[in-house]
Amino acid sequence: MEPSFDIRGNLKPYKKVKLDTQEFRDTFVDSFDEDSTRHDILTIPKTLKRRLQMTLLNG
Repeated sequence: MEPSFDIRGNLKPYKKVKLDTQEFRDTFVDSFDEDSTRHDILTIPKTLKRRLQMTLLNG
């Protein structure tokens, strides 16, 4: 189900909506300017994962 918004910008309908990662990215990240901090939402977990892997590998 594709998310939709009311006139105040709130999600509608007012219940839980299942989104896959791509739908989330399209609606809440990619629809904003490139310089928006929203783009960091999906890069932070990747960076954290990489750092944890490096820490574990390097002991």
